[in-house]
Amino acid sequence: MKENLDMSRYFAALEAFKEEHHDEVIKYWKTEKAFDNMIKRFRKKEKQMARDAIKSFGSIDKYTDAMIENLGHLTEVVEELMRM
Repeated sequence: MKENLDMSRYFAALEAFKEEHHDEVIKYWKTEKAFDNMIKRFRKKEKQMARDAIKSFGSIDKYTDAMIENLGHLTEVVEELMRM
């Protein structure tokens, strides 16, 4: 049985984040290009990321939901990491 390794919803969520939270993209990645380069690096590793997502979260959708949740609290997450 072939695995469904479709990460299109994940990448669409990253693109939506870039559009909807441009100020945060600039704040944490310094430039939109840097954010885009990160997405490009992820796309090159898409199949492995998909397998890892399924292994860790049970599905790519659950992984994507967790990523969306984390991006929704990006400032809080970064500030917490900075306090460590």
